[in-house]
Amino acid sequence: MNGLRIHPAAALFAAAVTLAACSGGAAFDGVTADTYSNRAGAATPSPSPTPFPPSVTIGYGEIFGYDNVFTPNDGDTSTGGQGATTDGVPCLSSMPSTYHVHAFVGIIVNGRQLAVPDGIGFVQPEGDITFDGIPNWTEYATKCYYETHTHDASGVIHLESTSSAPWTSSVFRLGQFFHVWGMNVSTSGVGPYRGTVRTYVAQVPFKTETITSSDYTVYTGQPNAIPLYSHTCVWIEVGPNFVDITKLPVLYWYEEY
Repeated sequence: MNGLRIHPAAALFAAAVTLAACSGGAAFDGVTADTYSNRAGAATPSPSPTPFPPSVTIGYGEIFGYDNVFTPNDGDTSTGGQGATTDGVPCLSSMPSTYHVHAFVGIIVNGRQLAVPDGIGFVQPEGDITFDGIPNWTEYATKCYYETHTHDASGVIHLESTSSAPWTSSVFRLGQFFHVWGMNVSTSGVGPYRGTVRTYVAQVPFKTETITSSDYTVYTGQPNAIPLYSHTCVWIEVGPNFVDITKLPVLYWYEEY
């Protein structure tokens, strides 16, 4: 919880238990989409998603997107972090705060946002609780804590390390988070969801608390390589239907860093 403070907009969304946050949109010109499929058999998102809310506070126990579509619903997969160092990320007996910043990842499949589970990076996570007034929060693990993890289903990734690097620097890549989770991410899909991928990244100045659509640029490389700084925001879309970048909601950060 190091570096937390309540953003003035938090009151608008702090009481929300579930946010049905999804938007439809025409495919981008020149994009040839692969056939959409869900190879793992998880719930297929609705083909007629409802629009995103205009703005959302993240990091305060929100459930941002269509929840419980990944297996397991919370925590890492069997091929993800189970205690051993994973892609260079160790699992520690407690969460360090020498380096402690936050990033965001949103996943949109066929026009509908899927919630990133809470408890990623927690080996044997305990159940959700209300922690310091924050609902839907995973705070404790039975075994250990990876340096990249999620406490809620808002899409906020906590990046906590024993590194003495300045908080303005990047210590982790997006791929390390996905490898701890046990989900593959590439230009051809995210986890079980396969199709053409379009990625937007906002790399903003330190302490930027509000992220708008004008902050994003299209990222054409492998998503695994994206460096995660304080308040880096990443949206990964899997086609064939895509949400236009201008339709993404304004994000208000609950965490200051």
